[in-house]
Amino acid sequence: MYVQGAVGSATIHLNGFPVEAFVLEKPGGVRVEVDHDDWLRLRLSEGRRVPLRLPGRSDAWVTIARVTEIPPFALLELR
Repeated sequence: MYVQGAVGSATIHLNGFPVEAFVLEKPGGVRVEVDHDDWLRLRLSEGRRVPLRLPGRSDAWVTIARVTEIPPFALLELR
């Protein structure tokens, strides 16, 4: 499980692909803001279970609980 409260911009791996993101770790999950074009390239959707790797950590399986698309960004709630 992730340490709560970590915030920052980093390269993460979502479903095995590197993505630049702004990350906010919070109780019960992770909120990630990614470029909308990157989100479309990933071809993922709400409800999918995918591996997430944050810098310096091993993969953790998360569910894409909610996606809010506001081009040029996509906001992902991961649990």
